[in-house]
Amino acid sequence: MKTLIPSLFALLLASPTLPAQGETPKPATKEAPAAKAPPVFRARHILIPWKGNSYAPPDVTRSKDEARELAEQCAKDLKAGKADFGALARQNSSCPSRFSGGDLGQFGPGMMVPEFEKAVLSVKPGEITGPIETMFGFHVIERLPVGKPWPQQIACSHILISYKGAMRAAPEVTRTVEEARALAEKVLAEIKTGKTSFEEAAKKNSDDKFSGANGGSMGTVPARNFAPPFVDGVVALEIGSIGGPVETPFGFHIIRRDKVDLPYRASHILIPWKGAMRAPGDVTRSKEEALALAKKILAELRNGGDFAALARKESSCPSKARGGDLGVFRKGQMVPAFEQAVEKAKVGSIVGPVETPFGYHIIKRVQ
Repeated sequence: MKTLIPSLFALLLASPTLPAQGETPKPATKEAPAAKAPPVFRARHILIPWKGNSYAPPDVTRSKDEARELAEQCAKDLKAGKADFGALARQNSSCPSRFSGGDLGQFGPGMMVPEFEKAVLSVKPGEITGPIETMFGFHVIERLPVGKPWPQQIACSHILISYKGAMRAAPEVTRTVEEARALAEKVLAEIKTGKTSFEEAAKKNSDDKFSGANGGSMGTVPARNFAPPFVDGVVALEIGSIGGPVETPFGFHIIRRDKVDLPYRASHILIPWKGAMRAPGDVTRSKEEALALAKKILAELRNGGDFAALARKESSCPSKARGGDLGVFRKGQMVPAFEQAVEKAKVGSIVGPVETPFGYHIIKRVQ
């Protein structure tokens, strides 16, 4: 649910340096004074590019003068209280943030191009400035209060109730905005009164089918991967508590804040069968043959076989080039059966065969 595409602000370097969730800042000492946290800002904007601008969408036909005129009119209407910022952003902005009313979320020094950051710093929260020109076009900017600081990583589960016309809504979704809101409130009430569990409600009702199948879990991910209203909804909750509905361009979300998990690391050997999800076209073995081969590889490993060498020889996953190494991942990033096998395994042990829609996996937990 990204609202800020990295290429839009080419000088985006890193997320703000904020305390990790649950981390207690160390007290200052004479020998080592506590480092001062960098400031955090928040703003929303309306981006008006012109034809020929390097980052303008192909359908932009206005001239630079016309872009400036439109930006000036937006700023004038906003400062006079004649227009709603979110509505103007959705109508006129060429930034993906328009879907969240122009909200860019929280950012730190150096994360925006210098002209943009300088403009934000020139006004107080609630004030509007612009148009200002950057390499992306003309910006009309409102500085927003920061609110509760965002951690770099958040862990959460959600139930998405979408509606017809919402971003990425499935074709079969026909409910109206009002019907979606009412359903979200009903599901939330059923969870809070104990009529159903969060996990069961997610499996039954969520229009995010991937996380819904996993009880709503979205794992641990960078906060900036989500639409700003969603992150605000998460950080407003205590760990384990449930809130919402929170509206984003995708629909209405019932949110549970979860504990940030330590990352896993594993290697695997994937043995698919003909017809398995994403199986290469040259795979002709049956499911039974795939299982037999996976068992044979597992036996060879338990007799001292080299995992990386066997992965390079037998695996159908692109990770075979790295000896099966999948790198670091967090809860919610893998299909449930694979993740559960890794979670139960001891570090250094080899388990399998584990069946998923992609085939049979022989897994070595590394971290």
